[in-house]
Amino acid sequence: MDVFSVVLRMMGQEDTSFSSIKKFLGPKTIENILNFDASKLTPQMRMDIQREIAKKSQSFEKSVITRASVAAAPISDWVKATLKYSEILEKIQPLISEQTKLQKKLQVSEARLYECQKQLAELDEKVIQLKDNFGQRTSEAEALKLQLKKAEETLGVAQNLLGKLSDEKNRWEGQVKQLESQLKSLPYDSLLAAAFVVYLSDADEVIREETMKEWKTLMKAASFDYMKVKFQKVFFN
Repeated sequence: MDVFSVVLRMMGQEDTSFSSIKKFLGPKTIENILNFDASKLTPQMRMDIQREIAKKSQSFEKSVITRASVAAAPISDWVKATLKYSEILEKIQPLISEQTKLQKKLQVSEARLYECQKQLAELDEKVIQLKDNFGQRTSEAEALKLQLKKAEETLGVAQNLLGKLSDEKNRWEGQVKQLESQLKSLPYDSLLAAAFVVYLSDADEVIREETMKEWKTLMKAASFDYMKVKFQKVFFN
């Protein structure tokens, strides 16, 4: 019952009585667990739950749980893995924030690029009009030449600025794509890393290799590299 009491706490329910646990163990139990959003666990919630698990550590030992309830054993594993995953999500929050900032900068740059293109089109139109009128206004030829030169200089400045903004836009887009790729694979890599630490830290290399191969197949994460994830964890600390 201690395991399911902790699950209710993770779901945000303060009432962990037997009747609440019985009500929770319904047709949608598996669906609620599979769809649980680990980002909803606040540091305080995680600390309280970890404190409760430590207080009732015997209830979360696999050998004890298996004897008491076969169904509770995997739920206990899920609780521990979810807590680890929640910690990892908290550590990658700076990446998510940085991605948001980059996206906002990209939007500003795109708006500026559009404005420059609009101004450039207006300048092009003006240059065309000046050229069309040049032959008709011979008396104003010198004045028109000066205006045309000024317009061409302005056009050159605008084109130079447009080129710089285009390069900057490409660089930001590359950074955003790189961050999106990392964020897309990071939850799966983090989950595999947490599972590796929890279940395989004491296992020999053969068991580690076979188990990780099976897990990576299930998670469709063939490129997972524990040492890489471990390095990222140190980096974000």
